[in-house]
Amino acid sequence: MSRLINIIEAIVFLDLLAVGLIVPHVGNYVRSLGGNHVYVGLLGSIYAIFQLVSGPLVGSLSDIKGRKAVLSITLLASSFGYAMMGLTSSIFVILFCRALLGIFKQTQLLGRALVPDYETDKVRQSVIYGKMAALSSGGMTLGPLISGHIVEDYPQYGFQIIAALVSLCFVINSGLVTLLPNTITQEKPAEKKTGTSSVLQNITASAKQSFLQLYSIIRPTGWGATDTPFADTGSPLQNLSTPAVVGSAGYVAILEMAAILKLL
Repeated sequence: MSRLINIIEAIVFLDLLAVGLIVPHVGNYVRSLGGNHVYVGLLGSIYAIFQLVSGPLVGSLSDIKGRKAVLSITLLASSFGYAMMGLTSSIFVILFCRALLGIFKQTQLLGRALVPDYETDKVRQSVIYGKMAALSSGGMTLGPLISGHIVEDYPQYGFQIIAALVSLCFVINSGLVTLLPNTITQEKPAEKKTGTSSVLQNITASAKQSFLQLYSIIRPTGWGATDTPFADTGSPLQNLSTPAVVGSAGYVAILEMAAILKLL
């Protein structure tokens, strides 16, 4: 199991190393194409919006189809998106690529979701999550340093070189995923269900389960249920503790998504 966990840690590290390579230079590249600060702001907003919407859906799909298969698809789609960013000179294509990446680049989410499939010890899982966080920070630290030297040495084609490297990183990650054994997907009910409403109900139920699992992963252990906004409300989250390890904006997003899922 140690080798499998090391593979997941390598995927997580390489993912944010690649992101750290290209993200600091996207804004400058858009401005070089004639874009203004509004377009630069849209780059971040579009990505964040699609991340918020697609996160629970991708997690639900990974529960149904298997995390390994879904992770491989999302990595290849991300590789395509970053490659297109380097090849195009259209601001609107870049914005489209950011939307595409917002939908499919869920490596950190799926990487952490894979850990319980290969390590059942709760104490060991906590150690692995801490190590993955440190590796992610290391990747985000090294990425801008490397890409800065590339742009300095090749000012005319620096962004294209970086985009190619980032695309290659995601292809490598997709190859690393193939080294992992298949994981067990959640079992389906025995009765046969047909119709669009049944499919939507399955996706909604799976999305709720995935969201609650993610919530339980990021919560601290020292807070009680009475410290949550869901205490005595009858919500499925009333026994979960406040996730102090996330920022206030991320926590608000979690609460909003939980309220939405409760209504579905």
